Order: sequence, then C-alpha cells, then structure tokens
Amino acid sequence: MIQIFSSYANDIITYQDNKVILGGPALWIEQAFNDLVIDHTLHTGSASGIVRIEKDGNNEDRWFIVSTSGIPFSRVGTWDVILVSTLKQEFDLMNLWNCENDIFIDIQWFLRGDTGKKNMFDSRILRSKGHIYIKATREEYSYLLNTPQSHLTFIVTDGGNSIEIITKDGSEMIPIMSGNFTDTIGAGDIFLASFVYYFSQIHNLKKSVFNASDYVFSFLKKKNTL
Repeated sequence: MIQIFSSYANDIITYQDNKVILGGPALWIEQAFNDLVIDHTLHTGSASGIVRIEKDGNNEDRWFIVSTSGIPFSRVGTWDVILVSTLKQEFDLMNLWNCENDIFIDIQWFLRGDTGKKNMFDSRILRSKGHIYIKATREEYSYLLNTPQSHLTFIVTDGGNSIEIITKDGSEMIPIMSGNFTDTIGAGDIFLASFVYYFSQIHNLKKSVFNASDYVFSFLKKKNTL
C-alpha cells in the first residue's frame, strides 16, 4: 500500500491574466497509479487550496499562497512507502520522523515561501527509519542545503535532459527519451508516481528512473496528441 499526501487534486490555481487551472500534483499522481493499477490511498486537505501565480520583474513566476488546509498524518495503518507532494503550509515533513518506511518527496512545494520566493531547504533535517528519496528539478536542487547521507537519495530531473541520481557515494547520469512537447503540465508528478511504482516492484534505482522516464514520454506523447 502506498500512502500519498498531496493536496492538489481539486485545488484552484489562478494566474495574473486571470487564467484558472483546476487540479495539480495529486490529480496526476493518482491518474498514474490508477493507470498502473497499484494499491494506494490519497490523503488531502479538508478544503481546496488556492494559489495565485504572478510574474515578477524578471518575468519569473511568483507563487502566492492564498489559502490552504492542513493534511492530517496518522501512523495508524500499514503501508509500504509514503509519497509526499504538497505545500509545506499543508504538511509538516517533521511528522515523518521515526517512520519505518521508505519516503518519496517532491521537494518543490517545500521551497515555496508565503511571498512566493524560493527558500533554502536543509534536507539534513529529514529523518526516517527507512530511506528518503527526494525528487527535484535542477533548479530546485540548487536551493537545497544538504550533505549527502546514507539515508538520502536525490533524483534530479532537467527537462528532457539526462536525470541525475545523487547518493552519498557520488552521482550518475541516466539518459532518457525526450521530445519537443508543447504541454508538459503534470510530467514531474507522473514521473515521481511511476518511479515509486517501478521502484517498489524491482528495487533498482537506475532501471526505475529509466522506466519512469519512458512512462512520462508515453504520457506526454498521448497528452499532446489529444
């Protein structure tokens, strides 16, 4: 059983030009798990969150948290792994201390400040009796303060470029299939979900990354064709 803590299944994201998008990480994660037919439970907040995105002076996105609701965590129950992809304002990673399970975290939302600025995140504070896998983009990884430790593995994506696996023993680049897709929304969430699926089946980092990247390629090809 995979336990998912993610809020963006029915959330509201508004842009400066008043464009509105409904959905987010949980929507894509659950879609992937349903497609791959894997047993999972989704935990979300009690109400839809609202995020507003505006452009700053450098034409970069600034994320403003308008409203959120907390996601409760309970150690009651049995699971194989935990997947976390949500805002730090909704879920406290410190609740995972002393868990006996492997934990997979999409770090992006834990780098978002209340004013939309990127924050530094010290990954050394993360602790679990299991292993912790942190998925981040190349840019997001640059905002992580960390000393690679035995319980941490970083999976760093870079658009259509090779994916880097970073452990305490060093790093390795994994080549992936890439294409020129116009709509890539959901790709990162689909990658994390499919990586968790494959890794839970074969327990091989390199093969799981490669298989997940292939799954994302197929997802984007179908999404852009439709």
